[in-house]
Amino acid sequence: MTNRARPDLSQRLLSMLLLCSGLATLSTFSGAGYPSPAAAQSASPMRWGHDLRRSLNEARSSNKLILVDVYTDWCHWCKELDRQVYSDPQVASYLNNNFVCVKVNGDDPTLGNWVKTKYDVNGFPAIIMLKDKETVVGRIGGFMPKEQFVAQVRMFQTQAQQTR
Repeated sequence: MTNRARPDLSQRLLSMLLLCSGLATLSTFSGAGYPSPAAAQSASPMRWGHDLRRSLNEARSSNKLILVDVYTDWCHWCKELDRQVYSDPQVASYLNNNFVCVKVNGDDPTLGNWVKTKYDVNGFPAIIMLKDKETVVGRIGGFMPKEQFVAQVRMFQTQAQQTR
């Protein structure tokens, strides 16, 4: 029987500490923890409004469509939309130049409930494109990768321009 030297307690503690430190670092950079939509907005190149009435007036005066992103803080796919689509500078530039963009928290007891009822939102994220308060020109239910998202938004924009 061979007699292996067993690491002393301090070596074992040091090994455990290094392992835990490595796991903590890995989870920080692995994308396991997503920022809230509010935190993502502060880092995003998107210009988001949060007042739908003001955005409707701005859209009318600038002759733009309104893009309403209805999200919740607990929605995984809402966070992915922020992280993968809205954070892209080219997507943000296109949306900022062509739409008045508004974020509405679907869990907000006043505006969120009104938007969900008015525009028949049953899941999140819900993207609603409006000509005005009454005219929905398109909607996207759920997450789409940025290429598909932009193609869908462009299609709705083109259709809305043809009916003006």
